[in-house]
This record gives sequence, structure tokens and C-alpha cells, in this order.
Amino acid sequence: MRALTAILLLIAAVSAFVAILGIQHITSSGGTTAITYHPASVRISAAVVGAAALLGAYGCFKKHPLFMRHAKDRTFQPLGITRRYDLTDLPLASFERRFIAFGIDFIVVIIMVAVVSLSGLAARGSGSQDYNLHLDPFHGWALLSLPLYFGLGTYLGKGRTLGKKLMRIRVLSLAHDHLTLWHSIERSLGYGASMLEGGFGFLQYFIHPNSQTVHDRIAETIVVYEPKAKHPPIPPPEPTAPSGRRGSP
Repeated sequence: MRALTAILLLIAAVSAFVAILGIQHITSSGGTTAITYHPASVRISAAVVGAAALLGAYGCFKKHPLFMRHAKDRTFQPLGITRRYDLTDLPLASFERRFIAFGIDFIVVIIMVAVVSLSGLAARGSGSQDYNLHLDPFHGWALLSLPLYFGLGTYLGKGRTLGKKLMRIRVLSLAHDHLTLWHSIERSLGYGASMLEGGFGFLQYFIHPNSQTVHDRIAETIVVYEPKAKHPPIPPPEPTAPSGRRGSP
């Protein structure tokens, strides 16, 4: 059933490409580019096939247990109540630690973007001395480097990226015992919401009673401080009682 659903979705995607864009082939000669489009009859037929494939995929998905569980009416359940009580009195990470950790992670992202860009220049093997190297992770394809690094890093590190690990802080979920991949990606995308507010989303750390920024509230997370574990002192050996002398009294 899963294979059939995937095939139908693939047919729907290809049909949508043909129906909407309608590009048959592209030719370039002498600096002139020519684009040939499918006739209207082909595009209409592709739209019909795509709609039928999409309906078929929906019909297959309706039989999936996941859909059946969410299709019926449900009642509201307050999630994460017990989890929040379990997190009570945990030390929250300071703004200084969070700021330094973010700076470390941002430098790592810059280095990753630079390595990929330099690898691309080396692969082209250009003999020209003119190079145009962009190290801006907020531009072009590099824009994906931020959510990928912070999302995957938080998930694989169980709440800790490299910067957070060095600063001994960790991201914890308020609703679940562990961070899922989706929650990690959602929190990383939430950085954009904090930045879109002119950076005020980060400064809400000082306003929220639990020091939650905008991206923390989006993903329902907090950041806690994990002090270095102190080894308990080794107790001195207990004195042994002197052994009595054997023999007759």
C-alpha cells in the first residue's frame, strides 16, 4: 500500500509539472534560448491524470492506521503536564551562555559554508584569478545551512549542538521526554521568527518568566544549564577492629 501511494504521488507531481509549467524541452544556440511548450491538450490531460492520481493516493492513505486514528473526532487532552512538573526547579541557562553557544554554532556554520564554497571553486578548476566567494549563510542555498545544522545538531546531540555542549547547556522539551527530529527542525526554523522581530524575539529571554525566547515557545522548549558533575569525596577507610588473641583465658 505504501509503494502504491508513493507511485501515485509521483505521478501526481509529474503531471502537475507538465500541466502547470508545460515545458517540453529547452534548446540553446548562439546565445539564444528557445523553450518549447506542450500543447494545451497535453496539459489538460496531465491535469486530469494528476488529479486522478492524487485522489487515488488519498484513497490509499485513508486506509492507513495513522489516518484512521486522526480522522475520528477526539477530545482535547492537556499534554505535557506531568513533564512540566518533572522539570520543576531545573537551573535555566543564562543569557551569556546561550549567546556564546549561538556564536560558536554560527561560526561553525560559516566554516561549513566556506568549505563547501571553496570545494565548488576547486571542482570547477577555474584558471581565472577572479573569485566571488559568498560566506553569507542568510543568502541563497546557504540559507538552508542554519536550520539543517541547528535542527540536526540538536536532534543528534539530544538537545545539544557543539556550542551548547561546550557551554554545558541543553534544550529540553516541555511536552515530551525527548526531542524528536521535527521538534528540533521546528525550533531551528523558529530562529527566523526571533530575527524577524528585529532581534526582539531573542531579548524576550529577559521578559518571559522561564526565559523562553520566541523560538523556544514555538517548539515548546526550555534551555537548562547542566553543571559539571562533581565527584563525591572518597570516604576514609573504616578502622578495623583488632583481632582478639586466641588461646585459653
